[in-house]
Amino acid sequence: MDDSPLRRLLEHRGVPATGDPRDLAPLLGWHAADLFVLAGRDVPVDLAAAPGRSSGGVGSIVGRAAEMTPAERRHLQAVIRRMPEVKPSEPMPAVSEAGPGPILGALVKNRAMRRVRAGTLMVIGEGPYVSDSTVAMLFAGRVELTPRYVSAFAYLLGVPVADLAAVTGVDGHPEAQPHPDHEGLAELAWDARRLTAEQIKEVRREASSASSSDPRRYCRRCGTRHWTGEHGYALGTGVDTLPELERRLDVLLLALGPAGSPPPDPAGLDEGTALVRRVDRKRREAAGRIDEQPDLAARLGPEILDVILHDGAFGKVGRFVRAAGRALGDRTLAERLLAAAETGSLRERSCAGHSWAWMPSMHDATTADLRARFEAASRASRDYDYD
Repeated sequence: MDDSPLRRLLEHRGVPATGDPRDLAPLLGWHAADLFVLAGRDVPVDLAAAPGRSSGGVGSIVGRAAEMTPAERRHLQAVIRRMPEVKPSEPMPAVSEAGPGPILGALVKNRAMRRVRAGTLMVIGEGPYVSDSTVAMLFAGRVELTPRYVSAFAYLLGVPVADLAAVTGVDGHPEAQPHPDHEGLAELAWDARRLTAEQIKEVRREASSASSSDPRRYCRRCGTRHWTGEHGYALGTGVDTLPELERRLDVLLLALGPAGSPPPDPAGLDEGTALVRRVDRKRREAAGRIDEQPDLAARLGPEILDVILHDGAFGKVGRFVRAAGRALGDRTLAERLLAAAETGSLRERSCAGHSWAWMPSMHDATTADLRARFEAASRASRDYDYD
């Protein structure tokens, strides 16, 4: 244990480096299974999580739960706790690679998560603007660990930020604000780590039914569900901002040429839900037609950028942004997003940040200059809300 992350944690907490991880767990307030990971040892079968193949949806459950009201989350956790656990038949192997990234990956695997979405890290602990593939590369030791990763993973794992900083050797970010119920979300993930694939599907259906029954977004700021924009400005996909986005999509689609008649909306939809569905369809259609007509789309840079800078739906803009990058050139699009991040309105800066995360080429060595400027612009505009 001389050079292990566990030793660094014990030194940080002032606990003697003696004893089995099971004995150290109550002294440190960590799960014993996590301490086996930090010690570089196999996690015993009685402490191990379900194998990754049988329980790969825990991360998606946490992401959905983060958007629920506290009452909805408590109900979902009660559903999970009523389900019988399925214990694994083998220990979880020790981490085979050195470095803080693989250690984080093993701690995540200890919660039966095959992957962690970048959007989940952002919601739970203001993680960095990166792609999901970048997070995966972090676990493989191919991406540098930064303070925003440390803070976000600490909140996701349910451990003190200072503890994880000691384990990884990288301090947490001093300004990162956690989800108000990050402790409950971490506990929910731990409760779900031994569910079967069928049980995971059942929990996900339960989570989906909670969100589909009320299409409004859960606001962490006031603890209720409402259409985005009720706190003075709009960043998301609420009915108060979608008409603007729809008008811009209509302008772009008209410039891209005529198309067939859209399918009718299902009967019985309220006005807000119908608008959300309509904008989602037009966003997908625009992305597809940009890919079909790259030469024409290359001449429509202002119209394409206008759409991007008015679309705050982080989880839905990916296909459109990638299509725009292919048509305009990734670097050209990145420079325009950077200009918006540096000098745009509050909403434009937020939308530029959401879109940047969907551009994988902006995270490699050839674009370090743009990335440094964008990160500086993002730090300068941290006063916006994620409502």
